[in-house]
Amino acid sequence: MPAGEVLPDGQEHARRRSRRLARARSSRGRRAVRAAHEAIARVDVSHEGRVAVVTLSNPPVGAFSLELIRALHEAVTLLAQQHPPAVVFRSGIARYFGAGADLAVVRGASPADFRAYVEAVRGAVEAVAGLPCVTLAAIDGMALGGGLELALACDLRFASSRSRLGLPEVRLGLLPGAGGTQRLTRLIGRTTAIEIMLSGRQVEAAEAAALGLVTRIADPADSAAIEWASRYCENSTRAGEAIIRCVEAAGSDPALGAAQELEEIVALFAGDEATKRIRRFFERRD
Repeated sequence: MPAGEVLPDGQEHARRRSRRLARARSSRGRRAVRAAHEAIARVDVSHEGRVAVVTLSNPPVGAFSLELIRALHEAVTLLAQQHPPAVVFRSGIARYFGAGADLAVVRGASPADFRAYVEAVRGAVEAVAGLPCVTLAAIDGMALGGGLELALACDLRFASSRSRLGLPEVRLGLLPGAGGTQRLTRLIGRTTAIEIMLSGRQVEAAEAAALGLVTRIADPADSAAIEWASRYCENSTRAGEAIIRCVEAAGSDPALGAAQELEEIVALFAGDEATKRIRRFFERRD
């Protein structure tokens, strides 16, 4: 229509109605996509001996839909009550450990809705970080955004040789909001962490291992992580958890960490498990 031309009332009404219908179809389409994602998002908990294995699935890329995040939080809450000696987190889909934020949820969200979504993701990730046992992330493929933040919340990270890790939020005008800015910095240092986050680049497995971002490269990563956790369970898991508490304390205050180290070793020595293990050690020598 030429500029300045006015349509008759009937045509103008029809045009407005057409636009409203188009917007409604678009909105329904986004809701349908979101509903489809949530319908297939699932978190399964299984056991390999004494090791709990948490498998996250949300095809095609492991995006953190609200349904997946809620299921993860519920599973982790239950595991905290059950207190297995070790938990391995892995993906149930090929080539992706987790691609981070679900853009179907984020797109068009109000600031209040976005805040609620980020708080839900943060809550699930912090629940993982707060588990009282040893936690391992088994990464096979992409661990980006929230996917990497979930892995960073674990004590150890095993990755396959094809894995790539990154925090690309800066490319969307955002920042890592589920602990990424904090945990990545503590893990690999300020300068390297800033470079990775400001560039938004993907770090290949070999570089990630060299930086200390990845504990070990193994193919397949989940089998290696479960095998490591199973061997760890042969040791004193009570002592293992005390070691992690001391390390965490050292990260916040070295003096506090040193004091806690003394209290923890004395408490372990006074316990029945250490007494039995020390006695067996000398019996084998004799």
